[in-house]
Amino acid sequence: FLEDNRISGPIPASIGGLASLKQINLNRNQLTSSIPVEWNNLTEVVSFDASDNKLSGTLPVAPFQLQNLMHIGLNGNRLS
Repeated sequence: FLEDNRISGPIPASIGGLASLKQINLNRNQLTSSIPVEWNNLTEVVSFDASDNKLSGTLPVAPFQLQNLMHIGLNGNRLS
Protein backbone atom coordinates (compact mmCIF):
# COMPACT_ATOMS: atom_id res chain seq x y z
CA PHE A 1 0.00 0.00 0.00
CA LEU A 2 1.56 3.24 -1.19
CA GLU A 3 -1.45 5.48 -0.97
CA ASP A 4 -1.27 9.18 -0.20
CA ASN A 5 2.53 9.48 -0.42
CA ARG A 6 3.01 12.15 -3.09
CA ILE A 7 4.67 9.61 -5.38
CA SER A 8 5.10 11.21 -8.80
CA GLY A 9 5.99 10.09 -12.31
CA PRO A 10 4.80 7.10 -14.31
CA ILE A 11 3.94 3.68 -12.92
CA PRO A 12 7.11 1.69 -13.69
CA ALA A 13 6.83 -1.02 -16.34
CA SER A 14 8.67 -3.33 -13.96
CA ILE A 15 5.40 -3.72 -12.06
CA GLY A 16 4.60 -6.47 -14.57
CA GLY A 17 7.41 -8.56 -13.09
CA LEU A 18 5.55 -8.78 -9.79
CA ALA A 19 3.04 -11.31 -11.06
CA SER A 20 2.20 -12.70 -7.61
CA LEU A 21 0.93 -9.35 -6.27
CA LYS A 22 -2.60 -9.57 -4.90
CA GLN A 23 -3.29 -5.92 -4.01
CA ILE A 24 -1.93 -2.68 -5.43
CA ASN A 25 -2.98 0.57 -3.82
CA LEU A 26 -1.48 3.69 -5.38
CA ASN A 27 -4.37 6.09 -4.88
CA ARG A 28 -3.98 9.76 -3.93
CA ASN A 29 -0.50 10.24 -5.36
CA GLN A 30 0.72 12.23 -8.36
CA LEU A 31 1.25 9.41 -10.84
CA THR A 32 1.32 10.48 -14.49
CA SER A 33 1.39 8.91 -17.94
CA SER A 34 -0.55 5.75 -18.70
CA ILE A 35 -0.87 2.37 -17.04
CA PRO A 36 1.94 0.26 -18.52
CA VAL A 37 1.08 -2.62 -20.84
CA GLU A 38 3.03 -4.89 -18.47
CA TRP A 39 -0.02 -4.62 -16.22
CA ASN A 40 -1.30 -7.57 -18.27
CA ASN A 41 1.14 -9.81 -16.38
CA LEU A 42 -0.54 -9.19 -13.02
CA THR A 43 -2.68 -12.30 -13.31
CA GLU A 44 -3.02 -12.77 -9.54
CA VAL A 45 -4.10 -9.21 -8.70
CA VAL A 46 -7.41 -9.05 -6.84
CA SER A 47 -7.51 -5.30 -6.14
CA PHE A 48 -5.92 -2.42 -8.07
CA ASP A 49 -6.54 1.16 -6.97
CA ALA A 50 -4.82 4.10 -8.64
CA SER A 51 -7.63 6.60 -8.18
CA ASP A 52 -7.01 10.32 -7.72
CA ASN A 53 -3.78 10.57 -9.70
CA LYS A 54 -2.96 12.16 -13.06
CA LEU A 55 -3.04 9.02 -15.19
CA SER A 56 -4.06 9.38 -18.84
CA GLY A 57 -4.47 7.25 -21.93
CA THR A 58 -6.34 3.96 -22.21
CA LEU A 59 -6.28 0.77 -20.17
CA PRO A 60 -3.74 -1.68 -21.61
CA VAL A 61 -6.11 -4.60 -21.03
CA ALA A 62 -9.80 -4.96 -20.38
CA PRO A 63 -10.21 -5.55 -16.63
CA PHE A 64 -12.33 -8.65 -17.27
CA GLN A 65 -9.28 -10.33 -18.82
CA LEU A 66 -7.61 -10.39 -15.38
CA GLN A 67 -9.66 -13.25 -14.01
CA ASN A 68 -8.94 -12.65 -10.31
CA LEU A 69 -9.57 -8.89 -10.38
CA MET A 70 -12.48 -8.04 -8.10
CA HIS A 71 -11.89 -4.31 -7.49
CA ILE A 72 -10.47 -1.61 -9.72
CA GLY A 73 -10.36 2.05 -8.73
CA LEU A 74 -9.37 4.55 -11.40
CA ASN A 75 -11.66 7.50 -10.73
CA GLY A 76 -10.12 10.96 -10.58
CA ASN A 77 -7.78 10.38 -13.53
CA ARG A 78 -7.85 11.32 -17.22
CA LEU A 79 -8.27 7.84 -18.66
CA SER A 80 -10.29 7.23 -21.79
